[in-house]
Order: sequence, then structure tokens, then C-alpha cells
Amino acid sequence: EDSLSANPKPVYIFLHTSWCGYCKMMSHNTFSDAKVGDMLNQDYYAVSIQADTPDTIVYAGTKYPSKIQPNGRYLNSLAEFLGEMDGKVAFPTSVFLTQDLVIERQYQTYLRKSDFKYILKTLTK
Repeated sequence: EDSLSANPKPVYIFLHTSWCGYCKMMSHNTFSDAKVGDMLNQDYYAVSIQADTPDTIVYAGTKYPSKIQPNGRYLNSLAEFLGEMDGKVAFPTSVFLTQDLVIERQYQTYLRKSDFKYILKTLTK
């Protein structure tokens, strides 16, 4: 039995790429904060997805392949599905899912520690 079935909680997904400077900054500055880590791990299952992987991602029995974009970079179709807002995908993107895996909120921007903590507090009320 998987963790989500045994202990239902919302899911946080960090969509990033290998070339995104703001993604690296968010990993280094926001996620390295102990309080952010504690809040995230207490209330969420946290998942990191590298959106520009050439690999196919298998999720819930469905295969999500990567496609080459006009700029020559790969974009995984699961990352595209989860991160798309107003017809666009940008990085970094933070996606908050309910425990039933429904998208609750998306943020297509760099989130500072203070912003991330505020979002976590408002979502977990």
C-alpha cells in the first residue's frame, strides 16, 4: 500500500528544470530553510519533478512521455499538465494538490522562504 493511501495528505510538487536559475535559487534558498522543510514534511508529501527530463514518467499507471519543444529542450507531459496556467508553462512552478490529487493552487514564480511559509500556513488552516 502506498503512503498516500495509508496516510492521506495533500501533495506539493516542485516543477523545475536543469537550466532554470530561479529553480536552483529556490532549491538553495527556500527549501534549505529548516522551518519550510518542517512545515512541508508535516503537512504534505513533497515531490520534485525535473520537467526537462527526456525520460517518460509513470504516474498512477499512466505513462507521461517527454516531447522536444521548438527551442530544442525536452518537456515532460506530466510537468506540462501540472504546471500549465493560461496556456503557458514556466519555471519554477509550485503545485499544491489536495489529498485526492486535485490541483488546489499553482504558482509560476520563485517563492522566497517567507512567501512559501505564508502559503503553507494559509493552505493548512
